[in-house]
Amino acid sequence: MTDQLPLASKLAHNIGLIVLQSQELERNLKLVVAAMDQPATTSVIQRHQGLRRRSLGEVVKRFLANVTVTEGSVAHLESYFQLLLDRRNNVVHHFFEVYGADLEAGKHTEVLASLAKLHGELRHVATSFRGVNRAFLESLQEEPPLAS
Repeated sequence: MTDQLPLASKLAHNIGLIVLQSQELERNLKLVVAAMDQPATTSVIQRHQGLRRRSLGEVVKRFLANVTVTEGSVAHLESYFQLLLDRRNNVVHHFFEVYGADLEAGKHTEVLASLAKLHGELRHVATSFRGVNRAFLESLQEEPPLAS
């Protein structure tokens, strides 16, 4: 689809995909975190609303603070998310600092491949959390109503 576009359009397209995929990841992760936090005084909906203005990095930290890892280690998961967030932040907040020299050197294919790889990884993680959310919401349908 983007093969015939000028470089600037290809870059904008890929950056846009990364931004949108980051937003989907953030949206899905906020529901997971709201469901994981368990203060008895607030509902999942209230906790989710409390996360509305939190950044993706803040939500990831909350997720990691609550997660139980059955395979591997929390440290491995933390380093995975940190690397993913660093790469995303480099695109969203520091694009020309990170990629400017490569673009000036004519390494357009490498830059585009790096952006495509990041988008794919973000899509994979967002899709995984979407599945977790779907399972969570389906489990709520199966719950019997609370006795009054």
